[in-house]
Amino acid sequence: MFVSKKKLAATHQKMLAEKAEKEALTSRIEALTQQLEIKQAEVKDLHITLTDQKTRSRRFLGMVVPHLVNAAQSIECANNDLIEQSDQLQNKLGVFESTQHQLEAMFRSLELVSESSAESKGTVNALQMLTADISQFISIIQQISEQTNLLALNAAIEAARAGEHGRGFAVVADEVRSLAGRANEAASKISGLVERIESSTNLAGENIEKVSTQVADAFVGAAEIVQDTQSILSLSSNTVDVIYKSTVDIYASSGIAQYTNMWTTAHAKLIGADYDRALLLTSELETTFGLVVANHEETRQLARVGGPLEYFSAKARSFHDGLRLIEEDESDLLVVEQLDQSYQDLVSYITAAQMKVKHSYSR
Repeated sequence: MFVSKKKLAATHQKMLAEKAEKEALTSRIEALTQQLEIKQAEVKDLHITLTDQKTRSRRFLGMVVPHLVNAAQSIECANNDLIEQSDQLQNKLGVFESTQHQLEAMFRSLELVSESSAESKGTVNALQMLTADISQFISIIQQISEQTNLLALNAAIEAARAGEHGRGFAVVADEVRSLAGRANEAASKISGLVERIESSTNLAGENIEKVSTQVADAFVGAAEIVQDTQSILSLSSNTVDVIYKSTVDIYASSGIAQYTNMWTTAHAKLIGADYDRALLLTSELETTFGLVVANHEETRQLARVGGPLEYFSAKARSFHDGLRLIEEDESDLLVVEQLDQSYQDLVSYITAAQMKVKHSYSR
C-alpha cells in the first residue's frame, strides 16, 4: 500500500510536470502564433503598399504617355521642317555657286572696263598729239599764205616797173606755184589728219559705249547678287527660327523625360524600401515558423496542410523573387500581379499553419 502511494505520488508529480511543460510549451507556441499573426498583418500591409504603388504607376503612365506622344509628334514635325529647310538650303547652295560664277564674270567685266578705260586714255592722248600736229600744219599754211601775199605784191610792183620787160614774172610764178604745191601738200596732210582724228574719235566712242554697257551689266549682276543674298539671309533666318523652335520642343520633351525620371527614381526608392522591408519580414517569418516547428514534434503534421519548413521557404523565396523583379523594373505591372499571387499563397500557408498549431495544442 505504501509503495502504491509513492508510485501514485510520482505519477502525479510526473503528470503535473508534463502538464506544466505542456502549458509552458503551449504558451510559447501561442506567443509564436501571435508573432505569426503580427507578421501576417505586416505582410498584408506590405501588400497594400505594393498595390498602391501599382495603382500610382498606372495613373502616372496614363498621365505622362499622352504628353510624351505629343512631344514626339512635335519633334517629328520639327524634324520634317528641318529636312525641308535643309533641301531649300541645298538649292540655295546652287544659287551661291551660280552667284560666285556671276561674281567672277563681273570681275572679268571690270577688268575689261579697266582695259577699255586705258585704251580710251591712249586714244585721247593720240587725239591730243594729232591736234598739236594740226596746229603746226595750220601755222605752215599761214606762213605760206603770208609769203604768197608778199610775192604777189612784189610781182605787181615788178610788173609795174618792167613794163614789157617782165622776166622776173617767171621767177615769181615759179615761187607762187611752189607755194601752191606746198599749200596743196599741207591740205592733203590736214585731210589725212582729220580722217585719223575721226577714226580715233569713233573708236573712242565705241570704247566708251562698250564701257557703259559693261558697267550697266555689272550693276545688274550686282543687283541680282544683292537680291539673292537677301533671299539667302531670309532663308537662313527662317532656318534659325525653326532650329530654335525645335530646340525648345526638344527641351520641353526633355523636361517631361526629366520629370518622368525624377518620379521613377522616387518610385524606385519607395519600392526599394518596401523590398528591404519585405526581405526582413520574410526572414523573420522563416525564423518564427522554424521556432514553431522546433518546439513541438506534433507541428510536423503541418505537412498535411501545406508542406514542411522547406515548403514555407519556397513560398517566401517566391515572394522574394517577385520583390526583386519589382526592384529591377518597377514599371512592369505584370510583375506586380505575379507578386500578388505569391502573397496570396504565402498568406494562405501561414493561416493554415496557425489553424493547425491551435488545433494541435487545444487537445
